[in-house]
Amino acid sequence: MNLSRIPTFFGLLVVFAFAADTTIAQTVYDFSNVDVAIPDADPNGATNTQAIFDTGTITDVDVDLHITHTWQGDLIVTLEHNGITVPLLFRAGASDGGGFGFSADNFGTDANRFILDDEAASAYDLDTGWGDGTVTGGGDADVTGSWIPYGVFSSGGSGGLGAFDGQDVSGNWTLFVSDNASGDTGMINSWSLHVTTAVPEPSSVILLLGMGGLAFVRRRR
Repeated sequence: MNLSRIPTFFGLLVVFAFAADTTIAQTVYDFSNVDVAIPDADPNGATNTQAIFDTGTITDVDVDLHITHTWQGDLIVTLEHNGITVPLLFRAGASDGGGFGFSADNFGTDANRFILDDEAASAYDLDTGWGDGTVTGGGDADVTGSWIPYGVFSSGGSGGLGAFDGQDVSGNWTLFVSDNASGDTGMINSWSLHVTTAVPEPSSVILLLGMGGLAFVRRRR
């Protein structure tokens, strides 16, 4: 047999190697000086919507607030994203039997905000049969620190900011605040989101390229 007339093929070899890495990162999205007035005794309330253009799967969300208002117990506060609404505050202190809630002024200050965190130690409210609501009386003016959102406090463990876990961070986030009794007014001054996301990323790509693509060589004697 004449080996010189046997066609020789060189294939194209391409190998992609992807490492299954996941980047975990916390980003703070700070919305300062929004200065939205809260209408008095109006359940339609006030909203502030902020768009986030980053992408990543949410693993944890905390919210901090600076809201000035002359009667804390008037306010209902929620956060909405991607069709999910989470109750953050619901007329704090109204469970004291009077129905008016805490009379203290303001949630947070400009320098130190009021933080809603599912993993906090206690709720800012009276103990209504579940949880660890520790604040009584008229509440604390300019209250700061970390507190369990009302959605966790009222439901015994569900309905908190964990409802956003698994969602993508991108899109609109809407803070809603309503005043539900007459005689006191206030404003959404500033707020922020502390969002932890998991982003899978290929850490390396290896490319091996064989010579010549698909080649045909015919030798002559």
